[in-house]
Amino acid sequence: MSEKFMPDFQKWLAKLESLGYVNRWARLNAKDYGVPQNRDRVFCLSMRRDVAFDYQFPEGFPLQTRLEDVLEEEVTERFFLKDNAVEKFLKANDTDKALFMQFDLPPTHDAAMFLKTWLQMWMRGDYGFDDSCYEEEWFEENGYTYWDLTPSELQETLENIKEDLCQAHLAFSNKELMDEEFSLLFQENMKRRPKDENR
Repeated sequence: MSEKFMPDFQKWLAKLESLGYVNRWARLNAKDYGVPQNRDRVFCLSMRRDVAFDYQFPEGFPLQTRLEDVLEEEVTERFFLKDNAVEKFLKANDTDKALFMQFDLPPTHDAAMFLKTWLQMWMRGDYGFDDSCYEEEWFEENGYTYWDLTPSELQETLENIKEDLCQAHLAFSNKELMDEEFSLLFQENMKRRPKDENR
């Protein structure tokens, strides 16, 4: 918990104690308990004083599962955003285009699918090693993939491949021929977009 919210949290704990409760609280992260997500949360258990016991939060353990292990290959269309929702999102992002601006891309659906496709291939090692601050040999020697990088390491690597990605998007926008694997994956990503905006 940040210092900003600690005073209010302490007041809440004091209020509960005044009502006859014993509090046990801790900061726990989902990634330390088998869930492949970095979710840092405060958990608080309050027990009536007459039945309270010395509760101990469980110890964390090494994460064995990655997000890619639990994601489904195919997702039903009911989980897709409707076209009108995507349109509203893009309009709302006219003043906040952080991801697109990072790569100098227009805030359009086609550009989003291009970015998704390019990053999918990049994350599995098809693109970007030449200018990456983590060379392909480094990954092979250490048994790592881009999924193993910390957020700051990943951001640094993204900065290093930014020019490659923007040049690829320029070629894509000019209808220049992309390699077959990219084209197939891009078309697959585009097909997953719901066609009926009223769905």
